[in-house]
Amino acid sequence: MPSAGDSHGWFLLNVQQYGYYRVNYDAANWNALIQQLNNDHTVIAPVNRAQLIDDAWNLASAGETDVETALGTLEYQDREDDYIPWASAEKQLNDLRTRMSTTSGYG
Repeated sequence: MPSAGDSHGWFLLNVQQYGYYRVNYDAANWNALIQQLNNDHTVIAPVNRAQLIDDAWNLASAGETDVETALGTLEYQDREDDYIPWASAEKQLNDLRTRMSTTSGYG
């Protein structure tokens, strides 16, 4: 995994989801991680790609990061071929659909 000081310009905490907690990054690191996903997502392990999606969406739901960050974690999905990140994305999108279905503008 690249460290904070390498040429990628990003760092990743809770590698391989060692602990059960959410990780929130500053906007610059979120953007660098999203750029890495878009450029070459395979640099980040599948479990950590799923973790990024899950953390960003749950943090956005809690108001701890913005929705644009959460959406950014899905931009690369058309190139994703691993089950774990897809399962995370599907769960978050289903949760979003459920929340939106209770609004007057849905449907």
